[in-house]
Amino acid sequence: MADTPEELAARLGSPDDVQDFLHQPYTAALHALVAMGPRALPALAPLLKAPDALTRERAIVAIRDIASRITDGDALWRTLQGYDPSAPQDERDRAADRWSEWIAKQ
Repeated sequence: MADTPEELAARLGSPDDVQDFLHQPYTAALHALVAMGPRALPALAPLLKAPDALTRERAIVAIRDIASRITDGDALWRTLQGYDPSAPQDERDRAADRWSEWIAKQ
């Protein structure tokens, strides 16, 4: 049986644990999520609304990394109008919702 997004996230730990200082903003958990490919996207989507800006940055970097493996990542970025982890919350939330809708279709 496939892991739910919550089970995946719990099993891998926080995307903010064990930083990869040579590949910022990646962490050990983020590398593992990216390696899982599209099935990790539902675990990453909620992190776009995380309270911490670095967590949000890590989430969008991983989502873009995975997306670029299954589609034209640059075109998708333009279509979904990007995502700025440091933007005001209402702007971030609208962008996170667009990304979450795309993820739900994968």
